[in-house]
Amino acid sequence: MAFTDGRSPAAPVLEQRRPGLRATMSRSRKCSAGGGSPPAAAVMVWDYETCLAVATRGVKRAREAGALTVLAVSVNVMAQAVVLGGEFGAAAALVAEGRQRHHRHHGRPGRAPTARLCSPAFQGRAEEASALIDATIEECTAGGQGTAVQYARWARSVLLNGLGRYDEAMAAAQAASDDTPELFVSVWAAIELLEAATRSDKP
Repeated sequence: MAFTDGRSPAAPVLEQRRPGLRATMSRSRKCSAGGGSPPAAAVMVWDYETCLAVATRGVKRAREAGALTVLAVSVNVMAQAVVLGGEFGAAAALVAEGRQRHHRHHGRPGRAPTARLCSPAFQGRAEEASALIDATIEECTAGGQGTAVQYARWARSVLLNGLGRYDEAMAAAQAASDDTPELFVSVWAAIELLEAATRSDKP
């Protein structure tokens, strides 16, 4: 419904289902990356606690099952959540685990996961964040991975707002807002767009 009709009509339905999201994940015995749809649904209605709980459970199940491919994705989902909660040390440990598991399973390091992109951006580590963002946009544009590009543009807008470079932040946030408009990343980008526009007196 979010993709076909838009977030506005979907939000009340998701809100009604919100209390059952954790229960659904608790009953499920399925080992899936990040828990499947529940984390995305929780994010769309700003339910941070459920998103974190479901992501944590997804990591636990993947570890117990030894499902390395699922675990690499699951730890990234959980790391994103803890970055948004300001737990940068925990996020770094999760990112490192994900990269180690990916390397062990595939014999090579994976590209920068979204959590590794946004963590230095939130901390204002400009050089590190910019290098990861630029590399991700270049690689994932060529590979047709639009969602990863959107994450990278959003991370750039976070970084630039934090550095007080509001005109540049506006451009990055606008691009991320326009990409896949019904994905929750576009809502995060819209917040950065509002911040940049307000700070640069461009209502």
